[in-house]
Amino acid sequence: METQSLTKTYGDKTIFKNLDLIIGKGEKIALVGKNGAGKTTLTKLITGQEKFEGEIRHGHQVSIGYFAQNEAEKLDRNKTVFETIDDEAQGEIRKSVRGLLGAFLFGGDDIEKKVSVLSGGEKTRLALCKLLLSPVNFLILDEPTNHLDLASKEVLKNALKNYDGTLLLVSHDRDFLSGLTSRIFEMKDQKVSVHHMSVDEFLQMKKNASIADYEYQKAQAKKENQVKGSASNNQREQDKDKKRLQGRLEKLEQEISKKEEQLKKAEKELADADYSDSTRLASLTSGYDAIKSQIDAAYIEWETLQAQIAEL
Repeated sequence: METQSLTKTYGDKTIFKNLDLIIGKGEKIALVGKNGAGKTTLTKLITGQEKFEGEIRHGHQVSIGYFAQNEAEKLDRNKTVFETIDDEAQGEIRKSVRGLLGAFLFGGDDIEKKVSVLSGGEKTRLALCKLLLSPVNFLILDEPTNHLDLASKEVLKNALKNYDGTLLLVSHDRDFLSGLTSRIFEMKDQKVSVHHMSVDEFLQMKKNASIADYEYQKAQAKKENQVKGSASNNQREQDKDKKRLQGRLEKLEQEISKKEEQLKKAEKELADADYSDSTRLASLTSGYDAIKSQIDAAYIEWETLQAQIAEL
């Protein structure tokens, strides 16, 4: 796939301008950047979901499969887990539907459950399983690990490692990206920088411990620039509101940092758990899911605060 002079605007706001990118056959690329940089917008342009200026050229016989952040909600609620995958499977793979579902942690009576009763994590797993069955050779995944527990993330990561097509992956999960991609597309300042390295090498270069730290660092630099250019006396009230929002933003970033550490600890406990002790495993999984939900909610608040500050 090749893009030339790709430009996207919303009203008077330019999201990115004159992007020139090439994605080669079989490449696995991570798309990173702070919230609001245009990552999701770029994936939608590539899949033809939004209009743009410029040109996108797909290679011969390229077929795209797209996983959006709300993809799980598009499943047919009236179908069972088995029907969802059986209806998608074609040819010889239909003989292995039960085994495939087992690989995505749907075993026993779980395959007869209606989609309507599945948890958020189960729906995400099912939607990913369905997508990987599709006859596509270019996968674009936008935050696919949201709502997934540690075991589910490992299942998906292994499936993507074995995937022989092209992959463009949006994620802020360092552990998930580690060892999975070999190039980085970094979105910032309306442009995309290309880095021929792994996510671990990229974060080492940026002197960050995680994707979240990398995103926050850039946001902090923007805030400092805004503070340096403070308005005159007739903007005092506006500055006061901005200071209050920035104070909350800084506190929220500290909270997220602590939650990230708690999540790492919960992941380790799950990894070391005795999987024959179902009660203990359920408790650990519940605790992990709770922390993950808190982090997701904090991200949403972080984005809202950023938008409010930008408007002042």
